[in-house]
Amino acid sequence: MQQIEAQLLDLRFRLRPDAPPSDQIVLVLIDDRSIREIGRWPWSRGIMADALTWLNAAGARTIGLDLLFAEPEPAAVPGAWLERLRAGLDALVAEGASGIDPETILQRLLDDLSGDPALAATMHTAGNVVLPYSFGFGEPIDAAPAAPPPAVAMTAFRVVHGLDRARARLPMVATSLLAPIPELAGAAASLGHTNVRLDRDGAARFEFPAVAYGSEIYPSFALEVARAHLGVPREKVRLELDRGVWLGDRL
Repeated sequence: MQQIEAQLLDLRFRLRPDAPPSDQIVLVLIDDRSIREIGRWPWSRGIMADALTWLNAAGARTIGLDLLFAEPEPAAVPGAWLERLRAGLDALVAEGASGIDPETILQRLLDDLSGDPALAATMHTAGNVVLPYSFGFGEPIDAAPAAPPPAVAMTAFRVVHGLDRARARLPMVATSLLAPIPELAGAAASLGHTNVRLDRDGAARFEFPAVAYGSEIYPSFALEVARAHLGVPREKVRLELDRGVWLGDRL
């Protein structure tokens, strides 16, 4: 019956008259033309910082940056160059030069060449960027998951109703978490999960506005973008597990 309903849902969407797109939403896409003009993917975090600067200058009130920055950006320096620099610094130390720590110097160089600080600074200045993270569902649910990073933990629903009545209908229960690096997660205005569950035919038909992880329940990326854009404080967001999610007076 669920599969029949899914196919009927598809049919109803195809039969529904076209609705004009909202003038509140603009999609900025990374497409083939972008890659031809800017260069091969992945782009540097510095380019992402420039993009955020331009979007803010164009009047974007909320920016959902749908890219998972789960690892630091490596500095774009050939390994052979680093080895030659390390060898030169080691030679200076061997010759008796004082105050030289090759590893500290190399690490500082790599940190300066990484685009992460520039992107974090731009996000912090903008104050309107929402980043995604991803839940995992592979491990046994009974196992206690690792504590979420502070930037993720603060996004949990603060008002939850119907938990006792809806035990059998809890949101998806996650067992692991892949978050942006702390430098970027801490600079974001908010974060939300991007998990979807595919139907048997491989189609993604449903958004999961709430996913349980540990002792808390967390909102989706789309829901957090909407909350930020509407200017609804977290205290005015109410999750009713047997009904839906309230963003202020919107259900």
